[in-house]
Amino acid sequence: MLIAPPSKVARALRNTGKTVIVRGQSGADGNHLGAAVCIFEDSAMLKSLNFGHASPKSGLARLVQVAPDLCAIDITVSGLSPGQHGVHIHELGDISRGAESTGRHFNPTGVDHGEVNQGHVGDLGNIMVREDGWGDLLVESRQINIQDIIGRSMVVSELPDDLGRGTDADAEQSKKDGNSGPGVLCGIIARSAGAFQNSKQVCACSGKTLWEEARTSNM
Repeated sequence: MLIAPPSKVARALRNTGKTVIVRGQSGADGNHLGAAVCIFEDSAMLKSLNFGHASPKSGLARLVQVAPDLCAIDITVSGLSPGQHGVHIHELGDISRGAESTGRHFNPTGVDHGEVNQGHVGDLGNIMVREDGWGDLLVESRQINIQDIIGRSMVVSELPDDLGRGTDADAEQSKKDGNSGPGVLCGIIARSAGAFQNSKQVCACSGKTLWEEARTSNM
């Protein structure tokens, strides 16, 4: 279990409004069983191939296999509309057309969509985005093994996920994707050393940027 997720540390430093220098040293012999990272891109921009302007929509997910049956997933997003947005791992690592080309939710067990640890393996619930456009989510999944999702994709949806509880006209779609609508952010899950697991000094000279892989000045 993560006591202080990296997203919480980053937000606390960012909220100070001051320039922060973080220095630390970590060995390469971390006790996790695997780690991965997913850098979210604006789905609409990927689909249109419009890379001429930076998008305000971005995000980062860090995944650590802390036990054979427990994967901790720490997600941070920015630039999204306030409210809840569904988050899912999809079966394909193809973002050539944004979220549209990522396929269905990762569901190797063939069950209906639902809550974390009860529905699809790729069901991660909802991330709550605040009025300032920032949101973070910590998920502890007992269904995910990082080795099974490397090269697949993660998608943040436009709408809230109803967690498979839809009724009447929404019931059928609820069992597929929770009526969470199209994806607004997506990225490919790649193998990583894991947060705090690089055997080198970590130095970030801004309270807004702790992770080089975020690639943006406001993450």
